[in-house]
Amino acid sequence: MKLQEIIETKEDKIFCKIEEKWILELLPLKNCIFAPGGSVIYSKKLMTNLRKNSFIIFLDEPLITLEK
Repeated sequence: MKLQEIIETKEDKIFCKIEEKWILELLPLKNCIFAPGGSVIYSKKLMTNLRKNSFIIFLDEPLITLEK
């Protein structure tokens, strides 16, 4: 199922649970760059694991700046 289909047919909470499950399965990977969407911050469990097992960079810039 495509991401847009999940968002259109499921509630946001269900999407966040699916996202959480997949990211938690990917966390054991080493030497990888992982760029999740902004919704990961809504999962306390996920953010706790990300803080313990990875290096987090938060980009807080307008899109126009990032496009340069």
